[in-house]
Order: sequence, then structure tokens, then C-alpha cells
Amino acid sequence: MKDEKAGAKMRDDVVYRISWNTKYDPDPAKTSSKGTYKINIKSVDGATETGEKTLVTHPGYQCGAASDPECFPDITGAVLADGDASAKCACDPSKDGYDEAAAKWKPFAGTVQHYFLKATDVGEVGEVILSGDSNTDDSWTPGFLKINMNDMETGVGNGIYYMDIGKKINKDKTLTMKAGATDSYGEKIKMENKASHQYGIIKCEAASCEKKMEKMMSSAAKAK
Repeated sequence: MKDEKAGAKMRDDVVYRISWNTKYDPDPAKTSSKGTYKINIKSVDGATETGEKTLVTHPGYQCGAASDPECFPDITGAVLADGDASAKCACDPSKDGYDEAAAKWKPFAGTVQHYFLKATDVGEVGEVILSGDSNTDDSWTPGFLKINMNDMETGVGNGIYYMDIGKKINKDKTLTMKAGATDSYGEKIKMENKASHQYGIIKCEAASCEKKMEKMMSSAAKAK
């Protein structure tokens, strides 16, 4: 175990461009949550991982309070407010003086959210684990999750990964999705077979795959 951790620390950090949507429901509060959720991304061999990193708080909700731009990760994954005590981060429950009522959270339907996570480079993604601290009656139900590890300028990197989730996540129920999974018929999951998407992680090997992914995410976000 110590060797694995040491190996992970020797790797350079990269920026994971993560996007997701909360599953549509006519009553958005049913699929949104007031909890905080974390993500752990692991390599194919399981030897390297990012470790649990905060992904989102109040997924599916919009914060009605004003917050400085420095409170959110920039495209490099840096949060400038972490070193600035004067920054006003009224939408971050981890900050001293946070006031849930003053944040004025409101559930919304279908909007895709984004996060730039700077963490250990795991290489090709083999497993993704999502966990949360909410009670079962405040579960989060994400629709899709996309992880882009390619460089924003060159388009080169460890690839783009797509997950069709649609399952509740709470403090008693984590979600684990793996690459190389098979569907209920024993067939390998692939982008062309939409029914197989829920079984694991799909890596996009071509631009056409990413276009299909974006189209499906957009359609799901607008579903009625």
C-alpha cells in the first residue's frame, strides 16, 4: 500500500475537465441534493488514484448568493481564494462563516455543470467512484458524467471518458463504475449500443464518439 501511494505522488498532476448533469425530473428537488459529493479516479491497474476529491456541493441546485470568481477553480484547477482570506465564497459550505440560508440554494432541472479538478495523473482511467454525505431522502441522481483528460490546446492526452449513471448516490450508497465492463448479455459496452452505457465507463476513441456523447448529454438535460 505504501509503495502504491509513493508511486502516485511521483506522478505529475493534471487537470481533469469534469462535466455532468443531474437527472431530469419535473420536481428537480427529487434528483438534486444539498449534500457534498466526492470523486476518486483510478488507473486501469488500480495502482494509482487521485484519492477522494470534492467534486460538487448541492448538485442540481443553484446558489443565490454572490461569490467572488476566485472561489471557483480556473482552467488550471487552481482556486485562488484558497490563499485569499478576503474572498467572499458564500456558496462553499467548507468555508468559515458559511450560512446555508443566506446561500439561497434553489433546485433547477437539466443544467450541465462543470468542474476543473487538479489531481494526480492516473493515466488511462479504469475506475471512477462517486460518494456523498447526504441522507437517503436527499440522494443525488446524476444523469451523465464526462471526464476529459486531453489538453485544452493540443487535444492530446489520456482521453475522454463517458458514464451514463441514473442511480441514486448518498452516504449509504456509493457508485463505482469501471472500464472494460460488460452488459447483462456479456457483451462489452460501447458507444453504439446505448442500452449498454449504464454498465461502465466508455472511452471515446474518436471525435465522432465525443459528438454522440455531447448530443446525448444535451438531450438528457432537456428531457421532459
